[in-house]
Amino acid sequence: MRAQSWTRWLVRGALLVLLLLACLAAFGWWRLDASKPQLTGDTPAPGLSTPVRIVRDANGVPTLTGANRADLAYALGWLHGQERFFQMDLLRRTGAGELSELLGGSTEATDRKLRLHRFRVRAAAEIARMDAPTRAVLDAYVAGVNRGLGDLGAAPFEYALLRHAPVAWRPSDTILVVYAMYFGLEGPDPKFELDRARAAARLGQPMADLLYPQTTELDSAIDGTRLPEPPIPATMTHPAPAPATVASIDADPFLKGSNNWAVAGRLSATGGAMVANDMHLGLNVPNIWYRARLRMPGLDITGVTLPGTPQITVGSNGRIAWGFTNSYAALHDAVVLDPVPGSPDRYRTPGGPRAIVRVPERLCVGSACSTLIVEETIWGPVVARLTDGRRVADRWIAHDPGAIRLETALALERAV
Repeated sequence: MRAQSWTRWLVRGALLVLLLLACLAAFGWWRLDASKPQLTGDTPAPGLSTPVRIVRDANGVPTLTGANRADLAYALGWLHGQERFFQMDLLRRTGAGELSELLGGSTEATDRKLRLHRFRVRAAAEIARMDAPTRAVLDAYVAGVNRGLGDLGAAPFEYALLRHAPVAWRPSDTILVVYAMYFGLEGPDPKFELDRARAAARLGQPMADLLYPQTTELDSAIDGTRLPEPPIPATMTHPAPAPATVASIDADPFLKGSNNWAVAGRLSATGGAMVANDMHLGLNVPNIWYRARLRMPGLDITGVTLPGTPQITVGSNGRIAWGFTNSYAALHDAVVLDPVPGSPDRYRTPGGPRAIVRVPERLCVGSACSTLIVEETIWGPVVARLTDGRRVADRWIAHDPGAIRLETALALERAV
């Protein structure tokens, strides 16, 4: 009898475990299903002046038809909030250097590098400079994003896995998304100049000139001039290290290239010009772009949008087509600070000695927060130190007022 009793309890325990697992699986399935976007039906939208109709083609690409640009921005924001909010969240956190608050210690080192640029402060300044018509479109988009997120039955599933709740979208977050693209296309520091300086310190300037030439035969100056090729140095400042065993001579599978091209209308079957555009971005899941068509009286544009922003980034309005690509231009400048003798926290400038300004930034890893001190100069933040201890500031066009102009992007949609 005792053995039978233990058997019954084991069977009941196993059934209970199976029941709990089934309940957990059912909850997970419900959670995933509830976070799916709404694809059919009507949705109340108090932020619209008139209704916007959204129709999807066989590939799921939406066409938005409305009365004005602000209404289209609201509807596009609703779609982005429904389908791409987690992606948008990662982009804004990248732009601000705030990934660790959501992702934990694995991204703390990245945040410390990105936060030096204090793009959240710069984004707020860009919003303050924005003209009224552009701000109206942006505000409509932001309202649409938050309404789209709120209309989900549950937050995107990634937040359940990370045990976080999504934070509402703000106007400055749209600017941060574009700053994240600056990071993606140009990097967060003057890498070429820093590598060149490290090579000079280790191997001597002649070898650094050879390894990191200012130009190559593939570069073409606007005025047609060319710099002479650096000579092969006879000796190096430091002895060369022992030769390493070469494991492979396979070519880099990620060599950079471009397939941008255009075809004149007189050469096409339809009489319309064609533009192919490669933006030099890696493949992501989901795709970084969100295809859409926006229609209103006097405007019909088709192309791709960047989730987090209200404009067609690459596309055509039926009169012109446009695209963007990475120029690989030198848009960072490394400025080596010349310290004032006896005052290591002061540096020389053309206008006389200046003091380094220390700005505290609150950096959170999960719920644990600390203070990161950013050293600011007239040229930009201090991003590195040389082997001799001198600070290196980053002069970057992304820091300039007006580096992000949403009004220009919206005006391009109407270009003829």
